[in-house]
Amino acid sequence: MSRFLAQARSGLSARLVPAVKAHVAQLRAQNHPFYGYALSFGLEPNLASPVPLTNTLQDVEGEPGDEDYAYMFYACNEWQHTWLSLDCFAEVEAWVRANEAEFERLHAPLRDPESLNWDSFERRHQGLQQEAVLDALTSARRVGLFKPEELVLIDISGSAWDTGEAIVARAAERLNTEAHWKGFQCLLDP
Repeated sequence: MSRFLAQARSGLSARLVPAVKAHVAQLRAQNHPFYGYALSFGLEPNLASPVPLTNTLQDVEGEPGDEDYAYMFYACNEWQHTWLSLDCFAEVEAWVRANEAEFERLHAPLRDPESLNWDSFERRHQGLQQEAVLDALTSARRVGLFKPEELVLIDISGSAWDTGEAIVARAAERLNTEAHWKGFQCLLDP
């Protein structure tokens, strides 16, 4: 199981970088003026597959300095553009489905059938997927795929948030300018 989990992280990251690159190129070719780009977990139709989200300044309600403006600016659950069923993400989605099936096959004999809680293998599996997304976005940022002023985040939706708050904060700090990191902190629990 440990070998499978380690290979899964590198496999997802390797597929995400070209998918994100192709998607950002499409957005720029379409003159989609996004200020923020995120990969989100926990969205239908494939809860385990990262889904791109974007937002533009025109989408943010209010004006800078308004009470809720920072929240609307940084909170991916408020962003207006969800990019489902992208051709450039087809390989990522297929790989994630196969990876999830293999995890379930390997994990089934280890699972406690009486427990409704995630076990250590499930938490590690999800954590490594999230780390793979951070690896991919770090690579994309490093090669100049995103402009310095563009916000790049990881979003964890729904029940997956319980295991994802730390990676969301780490990504916000690692992938963005000091000003964006400071602004993003309005979303974190004190």
